[in-house]
Amino acid sequence: MLDIKNIYKNFGDLHVLKGVSTHVEKGEVIVIIGVSGSGKSTLLRCMNLLEEPTFGEVWMEGRLMTPPDPYLHFDVIRASKTYQKLIASGLSDDEAIRKIKDEDLLKEKHPKTEGPAYAALLKKIYDENGIDINLGRQKMGMVFQNFNLFNNKTVLENITLAPIKIGKQRLKDAKKRGEASGKTPD
Repeated sequence: MLDIKNIYKNFGDLHVLKGVSTHVEKGEVIVIIGVSGSGKSTLLRCMNLLEEPTFGEVWMEGRLMTPPDPYLHFDVIRASKTYQKLIASGLSDDEAIRKIKDEDLLKEKHPKTEGPAYAALLKKIYDENGIDINLGRQKMGMVFQNFNLFNNKTVLENITLAPIKIGKQRLKDAKKRGEASGKTPD
C-alpha cells in the first residue's frame, strides 16, 4: 500500500503541488487525470521518488521512504525551540502549533537549529520506519504518459521493462505479474 501525505513540490517560486494526499491499496490501479501543467507527472515523480517532495511524506507498506516531515508530527513540533519560544510568549499549545504550521516557522532543513530533542525525534521516526528507496521502487510499477512508452512494444512489454531492467526480475516473472495486474475481480 502507498500513502502520500501532504506532498508539496516547489521549483523555485513555482508551487506545483500543494498538499496532495492519497492512499493506494496493494494491487490497486489508479489513473491521474488533469489539464496540462496541473502537476500530474510531478506527482507521479514524487510518488516514486524520482523527485524529492519539498514537503510531505511518501510511505510504502508502512515504511517511510522520504525524510520525515516535522509538520506532520506534533511531537516533533513540540520538541522544537520555535514551539518552546511561542509557548513561553503565552500562546496555547493549539495556537503555537497553528502558528508554526501556518507561517512555516520550523527550520526543518537545519534540524540542529531546533534543538537536540527535535533532531533526535526526526531521526527516531526515520530509524524506526525508514526503508531503502531502491527497495521501495522495486515494489512499485508506474506507466507514464503515452509519449514515454515505446510505440514499437506492447503494453505488457512496456510495463515489464522496469521490473526486468531495474528490478532484475526474470522475464517470465515480470510478464506473469504484469498480466495479473490487468485482471479485475469477477
